[in-house]
Amino acid sequence: MPTDPPRAVFLSYARDDADAARRIADALRAFGLEVWFDQSELRGGDAWDAKIRKQIKECALFVPVISAATQERGEGYFRREWKLAVERTHDMAAGVAFIVPVVVDDTRADEATVPEEFLRFQWTRLPHGVPSAEFVEQVKRLLEAPRKPAMEAGRPRPARRDEGVASPARSAMPGWIWGALAVVVVVGIAGAFFATRKPVPSPVASSSSPSPSRFTSLQADAKSVAVLPFENLSEGKEGAFFADGVHEDILTNLALVRELHVVSRTSVMQYRGTTKTIKQIAQELGVAYVLEGSVRRAGNRVRVTGQLINARTDEHVWAKAYDRDLTDVFTIQGELAQAIAGAMAAALSPQEKSLLERRLTDNLGAYDAYVKARELRERAISTDQDEIEPLLQKAVELDPKFAAAWAELGAFHAYLYFGEQDHTPTGWRRPRRRSTPPCASRRMRRR
Repeated sequence: MPTDPPRAVFLSYARDDADAARRIADALRAFGLEVWFDQSELRGGDAWDAKIRKQIKECALFVPVISAATQERGEGYFRREWKLAVERTHDMAAGVAFIVPVVVDDTRADEATVPEEFLRFQWTRLPHGVPSAEFVEQVKRLLEAPRKPAMEAGRPRPARRDEGVASPARSAMPGWIWGALAVVVVVGIAGAFFATRKPVPSPVASSSSPSPSRFTSLQADAKSVAVLPFENLSEGKEGAFFADGVHEDILTNLALVRELHVVSRTSVMQYRGTTKTIKQIAQELGVAYVLEGSVRRAGNRVRVTGQLINARTDEHVWAKAYDRDLTDVFTIQGELAQAIAGAMAAALSPQEKSLLERRLTDNLGAYDAYVKARELRERAISTDQDEIEPLLQKAVELDPKFAAAWAELGAFHAYLYFGEQDHTPTGWRRPRRRSTPPCASRRMRRR
């Protein structure tokens, strides 16, 4: 008796987009969906190629990740995957939902170097691969009813910037979905643990730096913003880790607001200490607003300042300084994100407001260890690996309910395991030794 094909999602991506693809994969897996996300683009070989071809032939949905990276690469294995997916559609009935293009940056459909077949469908825009509840819900819907023409755009045309997966009536999302997505978004679950990265360009002009002429033809989205690295006004190295942690959490909070288009951390880090003007930075990143700020930590007090600048007019749209007890750092981050959204006329849903008001942990020692481990992970220096696990272990020991730290710890062990650095059973199960939250335990078993 024939068996039904797997109801799986196949993610196709260029290696420079591995971080974004991983965030998408982990968001879908967090809700019980099967995702085929191969992380060995360079492995090669006949067996590997046959496995990929078989998965594309059997998957229920094919999700190509489109970006500036795919634009720059005229050749790549991902292009072969794209062609195989298009070839499969030739045997499908009209209206069957199969190809679900996802754009993780500002790449425009009418300029994208993609198969013409991709333009027949509405494109989902997930900046930096940060998942949205609507995207997860729509993928689940398509897997449940794959023959509905929900993705068909009707005729070949580029998708508009603000289009989502499809245009059916939006259904209410259960509150637990938003809560789970918050964890996925905050840490990216698998994050970007030592994934292949391009070197961060120097702030000084270079051949690899974006040239203004490249962006002058693009009209910045009215609700786009770049969050520059926050200046550390505290003393010592620990203050720098804390300031970077505050910066990343504020950036992540803003990315939770669906109406905002937020530039990735990787893109803005090149402007740390830059002498470029706000207008130059905005032009290079293609944004309408720039947020800059500072963090000063002294004893049990913290001062966080922020100022939002309209890059077109060089006007300060909003500015405020928060002087609070150190324990209020999460409240500051949430209030600042809400204020920025309001200044940019972005509407906040009740669910988004709830996410912005959440607290990662009530234990400052756990938070300090967590942000330091996260920053070491972002630096992607192999000598930092020995420091990461003890810091994350400390974070979850100080606060066993610190979900974000558990997710980072699980992702780190996954990196060691799949990177063939630790295949011991004890290494793979180590994050589950102590009071692991039930949700984290289930996620690790599923992997």
